[in-house]
Amino acid sequence: MREPIFILGPGRSFTSVIGSMIGQHPELFGLPETNLGTADTVERWYRILPGMDAFPAGVLRLLAHLHHGEQTVDAVNEVDVWLRSRSGMSTQGVYEHVEGLLGDRQVVDKSPLHSTTDACLRRLRRIAPNARYIRIARHPYSNGKSIVATEWYLEGLKAWGSSGWDRRTNPPTLDPQFHWLDVHDRIDRLFASLPSESYRTVRGEDLLAKPEPVLKQIANWLNIDDSDLAIEAMLHPERSPFATEGPPNARLGNDPGFLADPTLRPFSPPKVPLTARLPWRGDGEGFVPAVVNLARRFGYADDPIPAPELPQGFNGSWGPLVAIEPDGQGFPMAHGNLLDSSYVPLTPLREIRGIETKPDPKCGGGNFGAYTATDYALAVFDSPHEVPLEAIDLETGKVIWQSDLGDFPAIKDGLRGRFIGGALLAKLQFSNGRTRRCIFVGNRAEIRCIGLDGKTIWKRETADIVSELGSTARGHGTPRCLRYTTDNELLYGTRNGYLVKLDPLSGQTIDVVDLKTKVLHEGKVVEGRFDVRQSIVVHGDHAYLQAKFSPETEVASPQALPTALFRLKVSRTANGAVEHLPDFVSEEDVPTYAVVGSVGDRRVGGSPCARVREDGKLVIFTNEYPSNLRNSHGMRDAFQLSAIRDDGDALTHQWHCILREKGDAKVTAAPALDPVSDTLVVSNRIMMHLFANASYREGVIAPDLSLAPLDCLEPDMRKHATHAEFASPITIARDEGENGFVAYVGLAVRRPQMRREYAILSALQVQPGPLLSVTPLWSRSINVDDAGNALPAARSFAQPALFSGKGSGKRSKGILMGMRFDGLSVFR
Repeated sequence: MREPIFILGPGRSFTSVIGSMIGQHPELFGLPETNLGTADTVERWYRILPGMDAFPAGVLRLLAHLHHGEQTVDAVNEVDVWLRSRSGMSTQGVYEHVEGLLGDRQVVDKSPLHSTTDACLRRLRRIAPNARYIRIARHPYSNGKSIVATEWYLEGLKAWGSSGWDRRTNPPTLDPQFHWLDVHDRIDRLFASLPSESYRTVRGEDLLAKPEPVLKQIANWLNIDDSDLAIEAMLHPERSPFATEGPPNARLGNDPGFLADPTLRPFSPPKVPLTARLPWRGDGEGFVPAVVNLARRFGYADDPIPAPELPQGFNGSWGPLVAIEPDGQGFPMAHGNLLDSSYVPLTPLREIRGIETKPDPKCGGGNFGAYTATDYALAVFDSPHEVPLEAIDLETGKVIWQSDLGDFPAIKDGLRGRFIGGALLAKLQFSNGRTRRCIFVGNRAEIRCIGLDGKTIWKRETADIVSELGSTARGHGTPRCLRYTTDNELLYGTRNGYLVKLDPLSGQTIDVVDLKTKVLHEGKVVEGRFDVRQSIVVHGDHAYLQAKFSPETEVASPQALPTALFRLKVSRTANGAVEHLPDFVSEEDVPTYAVVGSVGDRRVGGSPCARVREDGKLVIFTNEYPSNLRNSHGMRDAFQLSAIRDDGDALTHQWHCILREKGDAKVTAAPALDPVSDTLVVSNRIMMHLFANASYREGVIAPDLSLAPLDCLEPDMRKHATHAEFASPITIARDEGENGFVAYVGLAVRRPQMRREYAILSALQVQPGPLLSVTPLWSRSINVDDAGNALPAARSFAQPALFSGKGSGKRSKGILMGMRFDGLSVFR
């Protein structure tokens, strides 16, 4: 060959448009993707990717154009026969045949597969010893985002072997930065073996932003015409005979995106970082040092991504924020409402017409499963290898959007998974009468406000939030639910002992309170903090936090450290500040502090729930290990329920109940409270307990009714079950005007000779009153196949999330139920 020009670089690096631009020079001829460097002979070339029509399309279109002057089905068929009849012909011979048909014009070949193996690059050197090479670089951040947004390329990257995988993780993580590094390292090795005048590197962003001067430099380097007329020709890649789709039997031959829109468009290089978390990784990792170093060698800078402009309302254009409201009456927040009662004012689902399981994303983990607004649901997922959020249209069941894989990453802090601990589907009311709907979501890495289109409105790194307490501040920890206050600010407590208030319009910090204090334990004053491990109750101007005490140093009998409920003023304070805990707390010294149990083995039971009585007093129901726990013996056999009344000037112990179950008495998940009948429903793995008149009882009490899990299955399922356990939080709904209500609870059920358990959702008709009774209405497998047949699944910890949409259709009402490892199901 004479002096061909080979365009090299990773895929999605502007090589298609730039290769076509250079190929439009009057002295050059831009080829489609030939991939001829992947094999020595035509026969072997045809066998590289058998059955993949896109692979030979470029050569067939090229030969059809040169042999017949047209790219038609017949012309492609003829050159295909012509080429196959020359199976022993070398690929170098094909190149030379093309050169012979082009006269004096030099060929420009930009085949991405040439850059994927050392063997291909060595073959190019043999084919054309005097070739010129132009490497196209693109910032690794932009390149990676383009790859993950291009499904066909991403699937190819998965199939191409190890170059796109981070094998430091187990299992390996698909990460385009390693493909970018692999290709550029390979090109570096090639360039090291070549004379310096035979290659050059061009940043794609520079060429596309200011094409004329960069193209002129390339023309000078190639010793070809650099006149304005020649440069003008290179500005029109769309004039290439291969810039649009070919006939059906050779449709591609170039990047599908380029073929759909080959015209050169104005381009401004985006500001993108080198040291940020990567949006395509769910574990919070960034670029490895080798990628950063190579990118800097190419001249790329570490430019933080500019924050998006705040939309109307958030930017102050609609006046002050005057109210935050839940977006609908379903589950717009953890446990449905600010009292954390798991009661929803929706008509219960008394019968099931059908169940649809959405198997992907799969891993719900220990999250709440889904939150429901009027017309959409927000499903949350835990695995860093799957998207963390998915918005679902409640009427159609279709996915509206998914968040980026890198949102809410599972940072390395000793915990597994993302654990999205809080979400709030909200309506923001502004002084001009306008309303903005949005979503607030958080995990231990970040808090975001998201629009209903899935785009981030603002984001706060949790490390940035706690840094306001100084450089020695401990980690933020998982936010345990997101709430709002009467002064229209976001509020949440964290697993690492903070109470945080944020401005909902900007995400800026209003206050961060460290829940550090001292308690008396075993006759000694112990320093530590209270960790908020459960949802919080917000009522009036106060927040009520059930929290476990964590000592700064080791202590004797750590299982006997207190779990306490305390009240803090969070609204109508100077500058929005949150009330702080005193330096020392005890029930004698702090009236708004009540010990409700011991920390035990620190496993988390159910979140507290609350009811406002008819006399206006708030009663909070807590659950924890017994207060007098002094040793680990019997720790699993007893659990304490308490009712704490807020008398205004003090928190008062109203009643308590010790649940004793052989094996595990710990409350499984959040209890529920029916505010109309004042019935408290609590379950551990082994029993469900119901308490009538719960907010008025006093002293030491016992359940009014207790049921085994098998008693909460409808008769036919119970007949075929050998064992069952309660698993999920409880949800309550009732028909308006009815005395009874329906409770929904998830169970784990085993059947004879089945090794795996089934995740089951049961609906229970509860009739309050002197003759308190429970009757199963239906029990259904949460995981089903396309025909509706039950499939095994691990027990679900998700909250049964009712919804009732605006539509009048039958599909506008139902329940969403997430699963730990098997996706999400919709009951209708």
